[in-house]
Amino acid sequence: NDCDGIEAAAPVAFADYSPASSSFTVGGMVYLDGSESFDPDGGALYYAWTMDDVPAGSSAYVISPSSSTAYFYPDAVGIYNVSLVVSDGMLESSPSRITFEIE
Repeated sequence: NDCDGIEAAAPVAFADYSPASSSFTVGGMVYLDGSESFDPDGGALYYAWTMDDVPAGSSAYVISPSSSTAYFYPDAVGIYNVSLVVSDGMLESSPSRITFEIE
């Protein structure tokens, strides 16, 4: 925080996934993990997962987008781009992005 007169630092988003808990197939579940994200000032984080791009014909979306862990169900073959932004209530991180290719 900046209560001590020192400028606050923006939090850092780290979007990751769990290969062991995910199935990279149509109808499978892809488990997203942002738990390594952090605030250099030690503040609590607010999470915002976003589905940036999906293949043609897909209506996939992120489930539990405001949680440190989230997931989605790919519903078409192709490329899915997911991003995570975290906030400490004052400042936002830059987006951290992951790309998944579903076959």
